[in-house]
Amino acid sequence: MRNRQDHHVREIDAFDSWISRMISGGRSAYFLNFMFRQLPDSRRTRNEIMKDEVCRVYATLVTREVRRPRSSGSQYAMPRLFGCPDFPVPKRDKHSHRLVVANEGMHFNGLLVLSPFGRGELDPEHDLDGEPYVRSNGRLDRIHVTPVDFGSMAHYTFKSIERGGNWDDILILPRSPSELSERRSSLRLPGLTDL
Repeated sequence: MRNRQDHHVREIDAFDSWISRMISGGRSAYFLNFMFRQLPDSRRTRNEIMKDEVCRVYATLVTREVRRPRSSGSQYAMPRLFGCPDFPVPKRDKHSHRLVVANEGMHFNGLLVLSPFGRGELDPEHDLDGEPYVRSNGRLDRIHVTPVDFGSMAHYTFKSIERGGNWDDILILPRSPSELSERRSSLRLPGLTDL
C-alpha cells in the first residue's frame, strides 16, 4: 500500500511540475471547486455526471477564450483543465449555516490554466458563477473560483488520488484527438454505420 501511495505522489509531482511550467511561462491558473445539487446515489453515476458537467463548462468557456478551438493553430491558446472528484467530510456552509451533505460531500476539484494568447474575454473569478456555466435548473450548484497565487495546487486538486483514489477519475481537458476518436467509436452501436 505504501508503494502505491508513493507512486501516486510521484505522478502528482509530475502534474505539479507540468502546471508550474505553464504558469512560469505566462499562463494564469485558477483553482475551481465544482459543487453539485443532489445526484443519484451510485458513486460511478455521480462521477460520470460530474465529469460531464465539468466538460460542458469547459466547452462553454473555450468559446470565450479561443476563436476557432478545433483548428490546429489555436492549440497553443487553449485553456487547460485538470481535475478529479473529491470526497471531504461534510462541513458547515458559511453562507447559509446549513449542514452540507449533498452527495455525501462529494464534489469536483479542478485547475484551470489560461493562456496569455487567448482572447481574454473570460474572467474566471466573476464569469463562472452564473449562466451559462451554472444553470438555474441544472445539476451544477456553483463553481467557487480561487486564483492560484503560489505553486500549482496540483496536490490539493488530486488529494483523493493521493489517498488511494482511482486514476480513471482524473479529467484532463482538452482531450487529445486520439482520445476523442476512441470515445466516438465507443459510442457507436454495433451494426450501425455513420450516416
